[in-house]
Amino acid sequence: MVPIKDREGNVIAVLGLDMDVDSDLNLLNWFFWVAVTSLVVIFFVTGAAAYFLARFLTAPIESLRRGAEQVQDRDFNTRVEVKSGDELGLLADAFNDMVREIRIHSEQLEDMVADRTARLEETLAQVQRLKLQQDGDYYLSTLLTNPLFKNRNNSDRISPDFLLRQKKQFSFRRWKAELGGDLCVSGNIKFNGSRWVMFFNGDAMGKSMQGAGGALVMGSLINSIMVRSSANDRDLQIDPREWMRQTHAEIQRIFETFDGSMYVSGALGIIEESSGRMFYLNAEHPHTVLFRKGNASFLEEEMSTRKFGMPDVEEPQIFEYQLEDGDVLIAGSDGRDDLEISSNTEGRQINQDEGLFLKICESTGGQLEGIVDALQAYGGITDDLSLIRVEFSAVPMARPVVSDIKELLQSKKFQE
Repeated sequence: MVPIKDREGNVIAVLGLDMDVDSDLNLLNWFFWVAVTSLVVIFFVTGAAAYFLARFLTAPIESLRRGAEQVQDRDFNTRVEVKSGDELGLLADAFNDMVREIRIHSEQLEDMVADRTARLEETLAQVQRLKLQQDGDYYLSTLLTNPLFKNRNNSDRISPDFLLRQKKQFSFRRWKAELGGDLCVSGNIKFNGSRWVMFFNGDAMGKSMQGAGGALVMGSLINSIMVRSSANDRDLQIDPREWMRQTHAEIQRIFETFDGSMYVSGALGIIEESSGRMFYLNAEHPHTVLFRKGNASFLEEEMSTRKFGMPDVEEPQIFEYQLEDGDVLIAGSDGRDDLEISSNTEGRQINQDEGLFLKICESTGGQLEGIVDALQAYGGITDDLSLIRVEFSAVPMARPVVSDIKELLQSKKFQE
């Protein structure tokens, strides 16, 4: 029904149209349900098709994933079966080729590792044999050097004491020993009827065997000079200062024959028992310390001469000192100063303060064991360390009698 209006908008008539109930224009409701049904069917069909298509496409990828996990678990016999002529099939073939190459390389690598391991074990065994032989050589060297580094003094007024710790420590069979280039020697000499005490502290340049070789030569030479000068209670008719010059010249001539391959720094001194008068020379050795009445100071301000063995060495300057009752001399190698203060990725820091040793001598009362403990508390010792302590007494020092020694031994007080 549709109203018909005039120009003024008034309804003047009504148009009515009646349609056949069986006409196609009255089938909208039926078309609606047909459309809904079609959409539902299409949705499920499309979902099912997508599912089966996804399964079809992802099956090769899943097979590749499982194969990769097996390879990750070192199963190099893995093979992926993908029957497809597309890119997935090409990828599976490439994967299989890769695994085959890995398997071949792994087998070759295992053989190579086994071969290298066998060679390494053989080399290690050879190194161990060489080390055993080297330690044997080291041990034989200590058998030669140790008897030379002795305190043969028998004075009752002058008391030398040694401390010798070489940096190179080793074991040979059941023995433990140490090897290095430091040495200490002392003994007695007589000049013009007066008894003197000789002491020497030296440091041969070089590490391990090289340093030990220099120490062996120097120790043999110093002991030879001392024995020659004092054998059979010999009384040398020579001025002590001149003996010092001749001794320096003899040592220098011997070491010059090594053509620069062996240098030794050292402090050599002789002290008269009765008076405490001392003649002394320093061949590029650390300054000797004088410990007097609780105060420590360096004995010399300059060196007497260059190291033994260096070319064109002139006649040394011989220093003369007068020791007082209770004075203590402490000579030592440069191991006393070369202390490792700290260490990091940029390197290690070595002590540069020469006055540190003076402070340590004062704090420990000039006692050797205390000095070593204080040095180790301050930093790590990085080189051979040798110290010789010489104490002068104006009156004879009390010595234990045989009965006292026997009692100490029976009480197992061996250190005393």
